[in-house]
Amino acid sequence: MEETDQRAMVVGGSLSGLMAAIALARENVHVTVLEKVSADRRSGAGLQVDGPGFRASGTERLLRNLASGGKRSIQLWSSIETRLRTEALSYPNVTVQYGQRVTAVGEDGAAAWAETGNGRL
Repeated sequence: MEETDQRAMVVGGSLSGLMAAIALARENVHVTVLEKVSADRRSGAGLQVDGPGFRASGTERLLRNLASGGKRSIQLWSSIETRLRTEALSYPNVTVQYGQRVTAVGEDGAAAWAETGNGRL
């Protein structure tokens, strides 16, 4: 991969936020994920995630396999989230900041920003 100074901020570190972070990291973008809850494991319902039409690119195949665990059965939300979090954190260009409640987002002439209880990022 070629070096880049591209940066992205993802608001929300749940399933879709982690998938977005992984996809961006694979494109060598530096990603900061802001998640309002702590890093402790969370629970949730079961999901069926492996289905037709979700197979176009290598990144999509990777995300499908991470979400489904390589199985065509219903997966626990917490299992999917754990696999996605582990994968996202395996990239050196991904940072997940827990306990960051985002109160506003916007952009100025130079960049996008997010306002949290700890200030503007």
